Amino acid sequence: MVVEFGEEYPEIELPYGTVTKDEGLKKSITFLRELGTAIDLITALGQRYVIKDMSIQEADIE
Repeated sequence: MVVEFGEEYPEIELPYGTVTKDEGLKKSITFLRELGTAIDLITALGQRYVIKDMSIQEADIE
């Protein structure tokens, strides 16, 4: 998942995900589907942070 935040946050608190790439306002987040759905994570992020844009990408299977 790639999230572009509307404000700068020094640290992003995630219930079951990890920031894997930090490009300022844009952050790549990896999460475990076994612990919750993408919509659960999006909802949690939206309640805590200002989100400008978001995209979900499937992980490569290799």
